[in-house]
Amino acid sequence: MDNRAGVMQPIKLVFDAIGKLQSLLTNVFFVLTIVVVAFRLINRFWFKLPVVWTADLAVLCLIWLGFLSANVRCAVTTSRRRLRCKTLQMTRAAAPGAS
Repeated sequence: MDNRAGVMQPIKLVFDAIGKLQSLLTNVFFVLTIVVVAFRLINRFWFKLPVVWTADLAVLCLIWLGFLSANVRCAVTTSRRRLRCKTLQMTRAAAPGAS
């Protein structure tokens, strides 16, 4: 049993690193979507210069945001008043009646 715990430690580190990367990319795509849409609105209505590629980039950011945030859980911590995002751990549940 002790040997199994030693083997699982590197796997847990890899999953934690992937989870942190996923949370970082989710935040980046969220902010990038907001920036691109704001850039599009400012250019279109203030400068009267519509930029066509911003709509496509915003759609791509939203698609990737949806894929990456499928298992990211965000919650506001009340003690520090900041947004924290964590990845949900996938667990295999036994089927009912399976041995």
